[in-house]
Amino acid sequence: MATYIEDTDGDTKVQTEEISNEDRIRFDTAGTERMIVDLYGLSVDSINEKTLGNGVTVANVTLKSGYVSQPSQSRARAYRAGTNQGISDQTFTKVQLNGESFDNRSEFDAGTNYRFTPSVEGYYLVSAMVAYWTTVADKAAVALIYKNGSEYSRSSAHSTNGNYGVSTAISDIVYLNGSGDYVELYTWHNFGASRDIPCGSNYCFMSVAKIG
Repeated sequence: MATYIEDTDGDTKVQTEEISNEDRIRFDTAGTERMIVDLYGLSVDSINEKTLGNGVTVANVTLKSGYVSQPSQSRARAYRAGTNQGISDQTFTKVQLNGESFDNRSEFDAGTNYRFTPSVEGYYLVSAMVAYWTTVADKAAVALIYKNGSEYSRSSAHSTNGNYGVSTAISDIVYLNGSGDYVELYTWHNFGASRDIPCGSNYCFMSVAKIG
């Protein structure tokens, strides 16, 4: 037999043994079960932003549905839009990522500085690609992640035939302090003269997502 405390209309309550001898305490609000305490510990239906703001620390989480939804977590993707961008020979040049696929916290500046500046401290996964359509055989194209105006990491690709384009991709994890640190995408080549990087969201882009 269940024992419970409930409100007047019975949709908010604390009850024990809803099922005979189950050894559980159930907590319901507005007709929905929110939390269970049993011999395995505490099971919570959801932890919302207000709860987290009050300083909840969760050591271990078991997911009922098998996934974590983080709608407010920082994530952005920007790309070269509208026109190709000319890159001078042997010159480290910022890629002007002036279009956005998404930017849920408005942290990517696609209008002036072409950089990602997060408002929350943490570790961010940064991934990018730069492509060149016209190349010279046996030369290099480089993609670089810059942090606060200095090189952080780089990746390069060599052209084997001047009749084909070349692209280079890069990925790294970067710590950003949430109070001014930023990342940018740079490129470099030694094709002997200025070369264009093409516009288009699938050619030259950078994506950033907070992972910790």
